[in-house]
Amino acid sequence: MPSPRRDEPLIKLFLNAYENYSWADADTYWPEKDKKRKRGDGDPVEVIATRKVDKRTLAIEHTLIQPCLGERDDLASFAPFHEIGKDLSLRVPGRRIDITTLQSLSCKYNS
Repeated sequence: MPSPRRDEPLIKLFLNAYENYSWADADTYWPEKDKKRKRGDGDPVEVIATRKVDKRTLAIEHTLIQPCLGERDDLASFAPFHEIGKDLSLRVPGRRIDITTLQSLSCKYNS
């Protein structure tokens, strides 16, 4: 079975609490994990949940909202700084070091 998507735990938490926990035991189908599905069959939703009690279905799709065109690529350029925080050799006993990158909302538009 393929490894879970990064957002899978969050989606499962959402289903667990949605509509007063009535979807907590829903059966889930993750289209992108389906090996029988062919690429090009259209963009699938993240998950299709089927509630056991009444067989009602719910599809969940989400997307990245970028206030500025290309923001996702800009933010990706900061990824190496996040990796630094994982390097155990840089830890100093008795000290805490935080690495923070701030997002700029100064968009440049071509007219």
